[in-house]
Amino acid sequence: MPSLSASGLASLVTAMGFLGFISIGGVTQLASVAFGLWWCELFLFFGVPFVGLKLSGRSPWLSTGFTRPWLSGCVFGFALGLTNFFAVVAPIQFIAQKVAPKSWLDLYDAAKVFQDKGPLELLVIALGVCVAAPLGEEFFFRGALQRGWASRMGPLTAIFFTGAVFSAFHLDPIGFPARWELGVLFGLLAWRTGSLWPGIFAHLANNLTSTLLYFAFKDQKQDPTDDVTAILTITGLGGLALLGVLLLGRKFPSALRSPQPAVEALQPAASPAAIARWMLAAFGSFALLLVLDFRGSMVRGMDMVTPVKAENAELKALREQAREGKAPLMQYFLARKNAPKGAGALDAGR
Repeated sequence: MPSLSASGLASLVTAMGFLGFISIGGVTQLASVAFGLWWCELFLFFGVPFVGLKLSGRSPWLSTGFTRPWLSGCVFGFALGLTNFFAVVAPIQFIAQKVAPKSWLDLYDAAKVFQDKGPLELLVIALGVCVAAPLGEEFFFRGALQRGWASRMGPLTAIFFTGAVFSAFHLDPIGFPARWELGVLFGLLAWRTGSLWPGIFAHLANNLTSTLLYFAFKDQKQDPTDDVTAILTITGLGGLALLGVLLLGRKFPSALRSPQPAVEALQPAASPAAIARWMLAAFGSFALLLVLDFRGSMVRGMDMVTPVKAENAELKALREQAREGKAPLMQYFLARKNAPKGAGALDAGR
């Protein structure tokens, strides 16, 4: 691997990451959404490019721009991500949901990741969405993929192409346009500043905003944003705020200048043992989950592969009995299988 070009490494990392995501990553989320989310971010989106860069003789930190953060850059990135959510993401998602087939709306509802979860599990998932996802995905997409492909196709083409790949990884056709725009925004920040940190904070702001809005409106029968007038108002006010943030960025250029921009930093290539250590940690952690919570993992997996329209009290009670070992797992599985079906899908993270 030491002779592998930056663009070749980016393509290899993409293939390995995607294959891992739809295979073992999907299994980890079946066992536990909270565990699976963190597992994918740590071992796939962060771990795969980290090991690849080490094996190719490149510094995982200096070569990606994952270097020292600076306050003005992080604040600017957060403000940009926040205002962009209301000015651009919200209207794009509104239009996409209006034109999408109705059967897709429930199938690709990302909010399902929060449904039917206890307080502790909700906290772990929320931290995964708002902390682990920005760190892991920016390292993967903007740090390894975009910078690698930019060496062959040029920075702007690489930004748009990586943004499309970023959105495609989420396996959500309704959210594809909005996530593509986000990928381009994060990519422009990484290119303009030479650092991942402004994009990380923009990613954090976007995910945090969508998470807070979900919890704010989840108990309301009608989502206030599912209205043309509300969306137009949100978009207009968000657009003005976004313009203000961009003007401030021009007034304070230090926000767009990393104190330690990314460079193609070479170092002695790591030995193939790095792959073995990664595999041991990745699969060992999953095995530990199954050992410590086998029945819980099986029940959660059954919940995801056999969704029902509405769980009655009897089914909920049987779920707890199966999880605690007081009822056979097969009995619970058959009860869910014979209940009225509802659409379900693995959440791909944000």
